[in-house]
Amino acid sequence: MTYTQTEQDAVDLSVLQARYPEWRLWRADGGAWMATRADLTDAQTTAGMSPTLMEDTRRALASELAAQALADVHRSMGSECTVTAARDHLRDRRPCCSSAGQRERP
Repeated sequence: MTYTQTEQDAVDLSVLQARYPEWRLWRADGGAWMATRADLTDAQTTAGMSPTLMEDTRRALASELAAQALADVHRSMGSECTVTAARDHLRDRRPCCSSAGQRERP
């Protein structure tokens, strides 16, 4: 099955791209929502960050991008935040690390 991108998909991708400029975003031929980035550090990989994301929906990709970004921001502030903890924090606002509650980008 080959996927054909709609105008709304292009708008959605543009909005996500503006919010997460460090990622390259696109819709795959099969319709999956994709994102990739380069140059992850070992610490980022250990924290569960991924160089490539593939999700079934725009909402799922946006959620995963937000979790990746939040963990990255918290780690830059000196915490040991993981992507899993950041996902939980974004879903139900429980603290994910020592930086939770401070000013957050996502």
